[in-house]
Parts: sequence; C-alpha cells; structure tokens
Amino acid sequence: MRFFSIVTLLFVSGCVQLTTESLPSQSVDSSYTLRTLTWRSGDVMNLGYKIFERQGRVAFCGAYSQHTVNSVFTDDFNTQALAAAQVRLAGETLLRGLNFFALGGYVADGLPSAQATCVLTDRPWEARFARTKPRIRW
Repeated sequence: MRFFSIVTLLFVSGCVQLTTESLPSQSVDSSYTLRTLTWRSGDVMNLGYKIFERQGRVAFCGAYSQHTVNSVFTDDFNTQALAAAQVRLAGETLLRGLNFFALGGYVADGLPSAQATCVLTDRPWEARFARTKPRIRW
C-alpha cells in the first residue's frame, strides 16, 4: 500500500502546474524570440516570447499570431499546441502550458503584433539567464 502511495505521489507531482503570478502586459518588440510552427496544411503560428528578471525571479512574456491558409482546424491545433508546450531554461522546465499567451495580429515572417501576456515564475533569477534563451518544446 505504501509503495502505491509513493508511486501516486511521484506521478501527481510530475503533472502539477508550476507556480506563476500575473504581471502587466507589454508590447512585443525586437527583444522577443520568434518561433514559427507550420502545420501540414500550410497554416502558420508565430510565437514571440522572452524572459527577464523581476523581483529576483524569472519573468516570462509571450504572444502568438496565426495565419490560416487551408484549414478550419487551425484554431484548435494552435490551442492544443499552446496547452502542450513546455518552456525550458538552462535544462529545467520553467513553465508548462502557454494558454496565457495573447493572440495578436499576424505579420509574415515576424513577431506577433500584440501586447504580450506576462507571468512571474517561482524560479529564482540567475545572472547566466541574461545570456540564455528559453526553449519551447512539445
């Protein structure tokens, strides 16, 4: 019985959302990293995101835009992709799920034209993060 409890606790702890709190939004600008997803249909989702230090912790902002060419399912695909995304920083998971990203206007081959939604994570800031770009994985 005790073994089952330990296994359950380990499983549940791997599914828990990392702690964040909301911050004021900010304009997406050239300091943001661009990540483009192109679906088989030719539809595109552009993500713009960045990290910075706030109150001694890692803050993360992001927005996305979409361009629908051939599929009526693009909204659903993009929503599912955002929900499944993980942000990794220096080999650690910083965030799970990017559903908080703001939807902005699409600019071909560019960052979303939007106000980015921002959160403050519970991860302490380290000086090396100033030179590190977060990675989004699925």
